[in-house]
Amino acid sequence: MFSARAFITPVARAAVRPQVTRLTISSRLASTRALATISEAITHDHRELKKYYDEIINNKDRYSSQFRWELARHSVAEELLVYSAMEKYLGGAGKAQADHDRGQHHKIKVLLREFQDLNVADDAFIPK
Repeated sequence: MFSARAFITPVARAAVRPQVTRLTISSRLASTRALATISEAITHDHRELKKYYDEIINNKDRYSSQFRWELARHSVAEELLVYSAMEKYLGGAGKAQADHDRGQHHKIKVLLREFQDLNVADDAFIPK
């Protein structure tokens, strides 16, 4: 994954105000503290997803639903907010990076769909 901070320029950050982003990205985040940038929200989401992933590995069924939901929510938020800003403010290079990242997200969505069909008792659950 790319560093969002490197691709979201000050112009793009100014165009997508944090108060709008907080509500779109997650009401859970909005209740904890005001986020200064989209980059902070994305970084926070990545850390949360890593925690859920670690919990699934250690306690199979405890966080699998939460992980699935958060991963899907995060992907949609990035696609709606970040990729459109990259395309709008970074020209051809931004579009190329957004298209690349959309391809990566598509692969993750395919895996997520397969993962959703698995039961925690399935042998393929942890490897998937």
